[in-house]
Amino acid sequence: MKKIFALFIACLMFAINQAQTDTTSAKPRVMKENWDTGIVNALKENGGIYGVIAVIAIILGGFFYYMMRLDKKITKLEARQKS
Repeated sequence: MKKIFALFIACLMFAINQAQTDTTSAKPRVMKENWDTGIVNALKENGGIYGVIAVIAIILGGFFYYMMRLDKKITKLEARQKS
């Protein structure tokens, strides 16, 4: 489970790094001008962005809880099979 978790974190870090770098120019991309448009701006104005963040956090928390529970069950089955 530790290896899977470490691999997931490494992939997540890689994806975040790739999403934030601009390979076409030497100067760093300004994030503010990219994020202040459309629905994101509307969500920021009325505070809805916090709801989006909360939902994402709940989904990720549930996923990690499920993975930990599944790992414990698999560990129990492996221990029972060895004995």
